[in-house]
Amino acid sequence: MAKKEQKKPSKKPQTKGAAKAKKVDAKAKKAAAPAKKAAAPAKKAATPKSAKAFSVPQFAEMTYLTENGVMQWLQQGLLQGQQDATGQWQVDASNLEVPNVKRLVR
Repeated sequence: MAKKEQKKPSKKPQTKGAAKAKKVDAKAKKAAAPAKKAAAPAKKAATPKSAKAFSVPQFAEMTYLTENGVMQWLQQGLLQGQQDATGQWQVDASNLEVPNVKRLVR
């Protein structure tokens, strides 16, 4: 004789009305929760004009760029720098943190 299969009691699927009521309750709880204050954004330190800078040969020595490559990147705007009173380029030290340059640091 074959055994009769016993059916396991199944959970009833929620009706649309019950699911909607749960969503409304969740939204009400969120609205009732006290609002959290967002943390104040960190202030960036002002970089003075006397910030650390390197000459083109020094910067080329610290990276895998040649002096000509550093000059080209300065002209293309890929590196930040300025010319001093004698006309020599000074490359800002902040360039060492730029992703394209960071991968080239020795």
